[in-house]
Amino acid sequence: MKKNKKITVLYVHANNEDVGGADYCLFKLTAELDKNSFRPVVCLSRKTQIWDLYQQAGIRTYLIDMARIKKTKNPLELFMLCIKFFPTISNLLKIIKDEQVTIVHGNDLLDIYGPIAGRLSKIPVAQYVRWILVSPRWLKFFLTRLVYKINNLVITVSDGVAKDMFAWVDTRDAKVVSSYDWIDMGRVGHTRKNCVDIRKEFGIPENVPLVGSVGRLEHWKGQDIFITAAAKVLKYYPDAVFLVVGGGVQGRKRESFVDELKKLGQNMGIDKQLIFTGHRSDI
Repeated sequence: MKKNKKITVLYVHANNEDVGGADYCLFKLTAELDKNSFRPVVCLSRKTQIWDLYQQAGIRTYLIDMARIKKTKNPLELFMLCIKFFPTISNLLKIIKDEQVTIVHGNDLLDIYGPIAGRLSKIPVAQYVRWILVSPRWLKFFLTRLVYKINNLVITVSDGVAKDMFAWVDTRDAKVVSSYDWIDMGRVGHTRKNCVDIRKEFGIPENVPLVGSVGRLEHWKGQDIFITAAAKVLKYYPDAVFLVVGGGVQGRKRESFVDELKKLGQNMGIDKQLIFTGHRSDI
């Protein structure tokens, strides 16, 4: 490598159909890189509001119709995954060549397209693992070993994820490292200039205990557990108020989950102290 030549990193995020923490964390990472040393290139599968952020930041961004790898037994979805797999790898190989990519970075457990293309291009590859796959156990076994095998470095979002997903790896193995996500308080709206008085907005007295849950409203996030716990807490703190912060998501039969949560609160008799704020950008 020539002296002072920038390191070009290709970040591949195939599973960006639903905008969430992984999307924002990837944008923060690429936007805050030292541009004197690094040149980020991003590849996404969908145009979402995150796409606009990349354009505003002047980050080179590609759009490829990458099939979302997911747990499914639907033969049609599995067929489409197979059909799109090789064209996706081919497109990534072209991007790696055209952009003279130095390193490839997969942004999540299921983002294996980038690392595979990187290996075929004989350049270093790394992959982030942001969540714990509970079941099916055979898929967890297969994916973790595949990710470990094809990558030069596996980055987990926490020590807890590392211990659960890679329990079979020697703790001294430098190939698996933890790197906690950081929060840019300005980007999420938490500054003195634009801070919102959430109690005033929803008419919640200052002396009342206030508990919040933040995240997209879908089953695996566990907001139903939060509401069940709220009902138990209210037996001891009857004035407490609970905020469910986050919007519903579309597709894969998840649209009804918001209504299910609200009905759960009603059935438990706590709906008067349960506030659904919807999606918010001022976390």
